[in-house]
Amino acid sequence: MNHKSNFFLIDLLNILPIEIELFIQAPSLMNVVIEKMLKASDQHYFKSVQFDELIKKEFVGEELKSSFSVYIQNIEIKKNGILLFKGYDGVEYGVISKKISIPVWFKEKYVPEICLISADW
Repeated sequence: MNHKSNFFLIDLLNILPIEIELFIQAPSLMNVVIEKMLKASDQHYFKSVQFDELIKKEFVGEELKSSFSVYIQNIEIKKNGILLFKGYDGVEYGVISKKISIPVWFKEKYVPEICLISADW
């Protein structure tokens, strides 16, 4: 299956801190490289991957090659246990923390049509 790469997800990852943890809910991502990155998590139905620069680069590269994000049902991105982003349905849309410094270009491109800014967190 050939899907278009998710540039929203890629742009989002580029405005978030590098050292983050992604919690991904998906029956399968149809991508062996990404599946190997995922570890069991304490959140029911979610697997996790801890980012550093190398893993982030590989993750983004795999998205550009295979568009695996279409298989993601839900994603939560956290730093030190603090929620930064929640995404849904292939990460086609989501909610970002009001505590993130969101660049103007990102707001103009995605807010509010694709990405809402949380009023609560």
